[in-house]
Amino acid sequence: MGGLTNEKPKCLMELGGMTLLDRQIETLRDAGIEQLAVITGYRKDQLVRQGVEYFHNDDWSDTQMVYSLSCAREWLEQDTCIVSYSDIFYDKRAPEMLMRSDADLAITFDPNWIDLWRQRFEDPLSDAETLVLDEHSNILQIGSKTSDMSLIHGQYMGLIRIAPNGWSFIEEVISGLPAPDFNALSMTELLNLVASEARCPVSAISYDGQWGEVDNANDLGLYKTWFSNASSKV
Repeated sequence: MGGLTNEKPKCLMELGGMTLLDRQIETLRDAGIEQLAVITGYRKDQLVRQGVEYFHNDDWSDTQMVYSLSCAREWLEQDTCIVSYSDIFYDKRAPEMLMRSDADLAITFDPNWIDLWRQRFEDPLSDAETLVLDEHSNILQIGSKTSDMSLIHGQYMGLIRIAPNGWSFIEEVISGLPAPDFNALSMTELLNLVASEARCPVSAISYDGQWGEVDNANDLGLYKTWFSNASSKV
């Protein structure tokens, strides 16, 4: 994000007059999720919101997303949680679909990803990652770079359903990792590890609504145009 995050976390970038964080909170509440928590790291004081609980990753500068997620194990062990990356937006149908699933682990994905990626990148395959599903829409492979379109059944959005049994299996997987590997583990790497075990399938749920991920300033400009155009039509 260049200098845009020198003074604030990326989730405080604004789209349509709302920060990404506040937009997510509103969307999740609209979907019927009443108990919300934010896992904080960088500039945690700026993330305080009414009615939201917090877990903090003290080692945020030296660890990756799975380590941060594990800071909320108190919730993950007790009940089904919908986990959202902080730099994305979506409508309430996405979390609702995950809430209706009975899978221990599930994600949403965009099967029509190429349309969005063409708006974001001159070469969509320069950023796209693998998502290979079996005949039951369970993940076989995820998160690798590829130029083979047959290995891209869609793009993972950064929304995950984790039931207690799913978290228990995740804990089993990560408990065998050396500390440096665990600290550096990304979410797609974790999903790949879990999928490769085949004992706890990761279900992939197709979502065709509007969404986006903010990876850089160009993304931010694109989505601001979306929201501006939508507002002008109201």
